[in-house]
Amino acid sequence: METTRMLFARAVNVRLEQIGLSKGEFATKLGISQATLSNRLAGRRRLDTDHMDSMAQALGFKDAFAFIAYAKSLDEMAAA
Repeated sequence: METTRMLFARAVNVRLEQIGLSKGEFATKLGISQATLSNRLAGRRRLDTDHMDSMAQALGFKDAFAFIAYAKSLDEMAAA
């Protein structure tokens, strides 16, 4: 079963592609290195609610909960 972190990470990648933002540009927008971003999304570094909220807001969502709802809708569309 997929974890919330995995769902979140996959949705971040999809959203970055949708808005035409590279991971490096996104990391800069968040004030972290690209390596830190990649490690958090891959599960090699802790990805807590504050990190998820910051990422979601930088991607145009109110908070992590709204972004996770978006991520779940992506999964539902892919499954259809």
